[in-house]
Amino acid sequence: MAITLAIQIICSLAYFTQDLAQQLDPTARAVDLVTAYAREGPHGDITVSDQDARGVMGRLGLSGDKPLRKISDLSGGEKARVALSMFALKPSNVILLDEPSNVSVASMMPLLSFLCSKALS
Repeated sequence: MAITLAIQIICSLAYFTQDLAQQLDPTARAVDLVTAYAREGPHGDITVSDQDARGVMGRLGLSGDKPLRKISDLSGGEKARVALSMFALKPSNVILLDEPSNVSVASMMPLLSFLCSKALS
């Protein structure tokens, strides 16, 4: 019981499942999902703007008009980057990746760089 309580107090968990990108609302715009996720819940930040979300998405390779597209119009890899963008804007100190071998190192490096820069600022 004490260990569980300590984990809940100390850890802010983000969990990336292998099918998370497929669970995104296909009718929603990518930027709207990222912004809404960043604002909700106990660790949410209501000051996160669409511009903040688009900046993170751009760093993960979703630049131009891609953040404004509906999820149904994005490729599988782009959907995964939308999901990763959601995590980048929400404070977490533990990130669990379900089957991380399915996530390319190239797609994870921008996220890790962004998270490290946030931790050091």
